[in-house]
Formats: sequence, structure tokens, C-alpha cells
Amino acid sequence: MMISNAEIYYNELSKELDTICNDIKQREDDFIRKQGVNVNSAIAGIWNGSLCFETDDETKRIHYIKLELASMSVMQRQLARARNLERVKLRNERIKRERRNNSPHGHPH
Repeated sequence: MMISNAEIYYNELSKELDTICNDIKQREDDFIRKQGVNVNSAIAGIWNGSLCFETDDETKRIHYIKLELASMSVMQRQLARARNLERVKLRNERIKRERRNNSPHGHPH
């Protein structure tokens, strides 16, 4: 089965999001390690949002990527639904054909 361009793009966006988030987490971890006795205050500041380690550009990019991934997820669900409906339609047609072919008079029961 071939991977579509949309799937490649989705995977690239996911990878980029992971990279950005890992970079931010690394900066947080580095900051916490340098705090020494103030480590609890540093953790509290990160937790309550008073300390932030993502840049404005990263914030914008994260927001954009999440929107793209969400819209692509909706599209993927719609495509999967359409494929499933087509499969059901073909299966039902096959069953009708088999019933006609197995009928002693050549028509449905």
C-alpha cells in the first residue's frame, strides 16, 4: 500500500511538533537542573505558567501545526468512512449476486 502525500505531510508535521516540544522540554529541564535549592520554586513556576520556555515563534508554529493535524485528522476520518461505505456497498452487492445465483429459480428468495 502506497503512502499518500497527505500522510507524508501529516507525519512530517507530527515529527516537527515532537521536535519543537522536545526542545522546549529540554530548556525546562536545563533550567530546573541549574536551580539547585530553588528547584521546587522553578517547577511551580513552570507548572503555573509564570515561567515559559517557548518562544513566540514556537508558540505560533505549535498552534499552526496542531490546527493542520486536527483538520487532517477530520479529513482522514471522512476518507476512511467513505472507504468503509464503499466496502459495505460492494459486499451487499456480492451477497445479492450470490443469493440470485444460488436461487433455484434464478431470482431472490
